[in-house]
Amino acid sequence: MELMLDTTTKVIAFAFTSSAVGYLIGTVLCGIVYDSMNKELFFLVSGFILTVALATAPFLPHVYAFIGAMALKDVGTGLIQTGGLNHNC
Repeated sequence: MELMLDTTTKVIAFAFTSSAVGYLIGTVLCGIVYDSMNKELFFLVSGFILTVALATAPFLPHVYAFIGAMALKDVGTGLIQTGGLNHNC
């Protein structure tokens, strides 16, 4: 990762922090949006967010874009996991 993005370990460590914050944002957004939205559309949008972030992350040239993609990936993950738990109740 350091060689691919031309960065240091200290900077790339922010990817893990951004993932945790992204997951937290995803779970909070799910709590706000889930009841007021069509469930199938909710999972479609959440899956799309997750797919776009995962598909673009390896090709991003700058470390901060990569960190943003990791945060966006976990927003989608938080939405899907929290929505899935509520959907089965």
